[in-house]
Amino acid sequence: MDGKRVVASADASVLKVADQCTCHAWNKDRSMLAYCPNNNELHILVKGSDGQWIDQYNLKEHDQVITSMDWAWETNRIVTCSMDRNAYVWKFEDDTWKPTLVILRQNRACTHVRWSPQENKFAVASGAKCVSVCYFEEENDWWVSKVIKEDKAKVPIFGSTVTSVAWHHGNILLATGSSDNKVRLISTAVKGVDSKRPKSMFGVDKPAFGKVVAEFESTGWVEGLAFSPSGATVAWTGQDSSIYSVDIGDMDAPIDQSAVQVLRLSCSPLRCILFLSESEIVCGGYDMTPMVFKREKGGWVRGKNLDESKSKGGEKKQSAVSSAFAKFENVSKLGVEQRDTALKTVHQNCISCIVLAGSTTGGVAECSTSGLDGRVCIWEQQCISEAFKNLSI
Repeated sequence: MDGKRVVASADASVLKVADQCTCHAWNKDRSMLAYCPNNNELHILVKGSDGQWIDQYNLKEHDQVITSMDWAWETNRIVTCSMDRNAYVWKFEDDTWKPTLVILRQNRACTHVRWSPQENKFAVASGAKCVSVCYFEEENDWWVSKVIKEDKAKVPIFGSTVTSVAWHHGNILLATGSSDNKVRLISTAVKGVDSKRPKSMFGVDKPAFGKVVAEFESTGWVEGLAFSPSGATVAWTGQDSSIYSVDIGDMDAPIDQSAVQVLRLSCSPLRCILFLSESEIVCGGYDMTPMVFKREKGGWVRGKNLDESKSKGGEKKQSAVSSAFAKFENVSKLGVEQRDTALKTVHQNCISCIVLAGSTTGGVAECSTSGLDGRVCIWEQQCISEAFKNLSI
């Protein structure tokens, strides 16, 4: 193994990558996994021919904790952002990952980053009450950014930290979530980068870069944010333990707050959200278990937690997996063996990240979660489909 660390795994779908895991991302064929162990390092695991995961690369360009990352599947590039106010684009060349610093022009920590669907832009959210939309300038061989912070009248667009961003599949419309309790839909057409620019969006003629074309409000600050695969729906989770969604259709007619649907929950707040199909979403947060929701005629309906449907053994098998991890952690950290200390969920701490682990083409996608317990859990199609059975309001 050339001295590389072999990552522990209780079964094929649960990886114990570190003591804590801030965020993670997969490459296209799921043979490599990038993650941050809640510090300034970007680790990349490589799956060997024997099925074992090897911690092959440890990249240390950032100075502070990496807060978010995203892997562009077609161009095979990774983008990371950090509390150090910087972003890097990582490209694999000559058997190594080479970083390129991105000029963000932000003076506060970065909070979230996502590639655009065409992978020629990415958006970085920030505590500086702004979003940087970055693109590559061929003539200068450099990643540059345009900052969305004020409108033409110099009035601030965001009232507080921008916590999350999500791209519409058209590559121009960007959704932003903020701790001022608002979701904004913003035009990000960049001359020379976007060949097809819309004539109008939500009644706004030829919206310029940075133009807010729609705005929605919630009763808690925005945690997670996502578009459906077709872009017809945008949904987000709030600190008020609610899920919000808006059907934006073809983006032609104006849209306002009356279009927002709200599902109030009795659980702890959900930090992240992901569409598995046009009508199915998965969320995770402080209850430490992934929850699935399906859209019916009357609105969103909750299914089982993914922990409950992971196997036919149900709770007993999951408890055994969790207990095995907890026992190992107690012995290694404390030098003592404790009994029955594990929770009945696969994750033993808050879920901080949910990403796709497979395509949404032709059905429900597979996904993976990571959390502050240092685990990355892969949730396969059979498990997800089982969770949608016997839905309850």
